[in-house]
Amino acid sequence: MSIDIADWSMLPISYSIASKMFNRGADPVLMGTNREILELFIYEQWRRVPDIHDQVLSHDTFRLRVETAIADFEQTSGPLSSVEKDELIHNLNSPELRKQIPGRALRKSSGEVLKIFQDKALVFVEAPNGMEFVVGSSNVVKTSDRSSDLRDSSVEIWLPFAPRFAAVLVGRELPARIVGSAGQINSIDQALARKSSIIASRNVDLIRTLRPGSKIAES
Repeated sequence: MSIDIADWSMLPISYSIASKMFNRGADPVLMGTNREILELFIYEQWRRVPDIHDQVLSHDTFRLRVETAIADFEQTSGPLSSVEKDELIHNLNSPELRKQIPGRALRKSSGEVLKIFQDKALVFVEAPNGMEFVVGSSNVVKTSDRSSDLRDSSVEIWLPFAPRFAAVLVGRELPARIVGSAGQINSIDQALARKSSIIASRNVDLIRTLRPGSKIAES
């Protein structure tokens, strides 16, 4: 059973700081280094959380790739001894290596992903009155109505970071700050609840709606 949180003060990004920044009235246009930092933050949130690791590269898939690489090496450079092959395969079961596999796979693709992020527009989406975002242990949501390829213009990357706000990378030009629809916010909340082992919100009823029967920790 998951333990969900009804207190945003326990989260890495302070709601009070975010609220002050966005309540100044000016649109939050980020350019240059500030934009790059936010893109990197979104990517790091996407790749580093434990919930995504099993989705990136499983140990079985990694083992298969190593065995294929060994076979390719033997075809071009000559056969390895059975002792050498057994040692290579045995080392794949090292607990330390098993922990490193997902991170290595994600780091390998970081430059390509960040380049795609740079080609998208950055928009801050505000939840309409009466609604709010939740955050989760897997806090980045990729949405699309036609493709899973990040390069596709239909793909959007959502990172809720406060009850009222989310940073979104989109494949079309939009104002720097927009108010999302109730359907959008509800869809993102549901997606986060599905993919996260833990979710957090100030709204206990929202947590109960998204995760019926979950144990709720209140402060």
